[in-house]
Amino acid sequence: MKIRDEDEIGQNETTSGRAQNEKGQGKYPLMLIGFAIWTLVASLITAILYAWDKRAAQTDRRRIPERTLLGWSLVGGWPGGWIAGRWLRHKTYKRSYRIQFALAATLNLLGIAAVVYASFN
Repeated sequence: MKIRDEDEIGQNETTSGRAQNEKGQGKYPLMLIGFAIWTLVASLITAILYAWDKRAAQTDRRRIPERTLLGWSLVGGWPGGWIAGRWLRHKTYKRSYRIQFALAATLNLLGIAAVVYASFN
């Protein structure tokens, strides 16, 4: 019976860890953290745009185009748009906008799922 010394154990763990990283293990948490950070930033921007548009609507100033609000929702800002819309009671009654918003959020989630799925394969 052979007893392995500490150097051999450490070397095997390093080798197995390297093999896991070469296969793509370990990049997923970073990818998910990146998606989370991007979603927070995009949501903050989208929420600010909603607030700006609400204020412009109340003061008869130039509005933020719906295309801009939906674009930010599509690229990841939909959580901020959803929260701001509810909180500010803005863009909650226009059915055509709500449908487009739901489509943008769904497409964003499907895009993220596709990227994550492709990364696992």
